[in-house]
Amino acid sequence: MTSHRRLRSTARPPLENDDLLSEVLLRLPPQPSSIPRASLVCNPWRSLVSDPGFLRRFRLQHRRNAPLLGFFYISFAEGSSRDIYFVPTMDRPNRLPEGRFYLPADPEDGYRALLGCRDGLVLILRLPWRCPEKTKTPLASWRPVLVWDPVSGDQHPIPVPLVPDDVKLSWWNNGAVLRRAGLDQFQVVLLMAEEEKQNRRLIAWIYSSETREWGNPTSTLLPSWDFLGDMAKPAVLAGNSLYWILVGSSSSIFEFDLGTERLIVIPVPRQLHMMHRSHYSILQADGGGLGFLCLLEWDYKAVLYNWKTDCDGVGSWVIVRVIELDKLLSLNEEKKYELLCENEHKEGTGILGFAEKNNVILLKTFIGLFMFELDSLQLKKLPRTHEHIFDVHEFVHAFECVYAAGTGFGGGHDGAEVLHNA
Repeated sequence: MTSHRRLRSTARPPLENDDLLSEVLLRLPPQPSSIPRASLVCNPWRSLVSDPGFLRRFRLQHRRNAPLLGFFYISFAEGSSRDIYFVPTMDRPNRLPEGRFYLPADPEDGYRALLGCRDGLVLILRLPWRCPEKTKTPLASWRPVLVWDPVSGDQHPIPVPLVPDDVKLSWWNNGAVLRRAGLDQFQVVLLMAEEEKQNRRLIAWIYSSETREWGNPTSTLLPSWDFLGDMAKPAVLAGNSLYWILVGSSSSIFEFDLGTERLIVIPVPRQLHMMHRSHYSILQADGGGLGFLCLLEWDYKAVLYNWKTDCDGVGSWVIVRVIELDKLLSLNEEKKYELLCENEHKEGTGILGFAEKNNVILLKTFIGLFMFELDSLQLKKLPRTHEHIFDVHEFVHAFECVYAAGTGFGGGHDGAEVLHNA
């Protein structure tokens, strides 16, 4: 009897078992306030959530459902050196300070552009001139593209891929960054169009941080267009493919399969050819496939398409939903007419950005800025202080990230940063 009592008295309560407690805390919501709040409970909890190994596991646990912390944009203001700024969108206590992430321009950069933002990383193109459309500078003279981890502050410059001298590339370019197989390694995809107008190709390269090398280029012929208008919209990751939209006298979607490393051309819905680029966006469809959203500007409606492939492998666009934005925004016919009269010569409803993990679009309207959750059809109005920023930007880059202590490319961290937002 005495032995039995001794065994019972030495058993540790569940929340004093470090292994069990670790598993419990790993399942905290991936919001910025979760870890700081847990660290204030007691010293043992603080010690656990400050441990580099725990923080790494926490980020891995939630990387697929990372919250939308805000958006990045690059300054185009007159006299600006193209600094990169962060606009937070979460409510308190999860709202990060507006200046938390900031990347000043490098004096040696004549021109730079944001290409993509994914998995907590930002991809930046840096060119040695200010007007690339007027100067045909060889690719070899370009400055390295830059992968930036805003949380840790790590910067990783990558030399641009080598191309033969007889290949003339235009200034139409895009790219994407993503983490692969954990937090330490990443990939960069760079997309560029040839300058030639006949048999013009779109060329893609993929870079691996593990090998520190660019793979062999892959290419596909572009449609016979009189001109290329724009390919600056960020890529969308759906399934195992990246998708970009290229706009010109005609338009197409380009798929880069990360497994086969092949480029595939997909037609856009017919309505797109008559629309401004702010009125549509590539999306993720249900099940991880390719989707597309078109805004009917003055009707305040959004048409959602899915790309479907039949048994013969032939693909086509299918309308799956028509969303009545006017009802969600509580706009009757009288109010819509009033807005039309007041803003006759201004651009109406537009899509400024898309957050692929949260399936959220940033929607610009005459009555304010909204985050629109496509799954729940919920609208969240953003503070008016942000409106002046988005007045001069046609699109921004969503920053979806598990904000704990910073983990860099090499797995380093700053344990004290876990209390940053407490």
